[in-house]
Amino acid sequence: MAKENDIVLIYLEDKPLFFARVEGILADSKPDWYHVKFLVLQIPVQVVTWILRDIYINGSEFTMNGKKMRIEEVIAPK
Repeated sequence: MAKENDIVLIYLEDKPLFFARVEGILADSKPDWYHVKFLVLQIPVQVVTWILRDIYINGSEFTMNGKKMRIEEVIAPK
């Protein structure tokens, strides 16, 4: 699962949309759901918070407004 300070790539309809840094992950009142705060790395920089299930944070596909979304952790090459 992505954790605080990780860089992730957000996909919309299987196309890369933007990079973001995970600023925080707080448990929701519902089991296995979390408030995930992202710093969106584009101009202008903005902060967004999404309520996501743990499997979505782990990279499973989900939908927002009927559109396919996916979060992929970015691993720096060695």
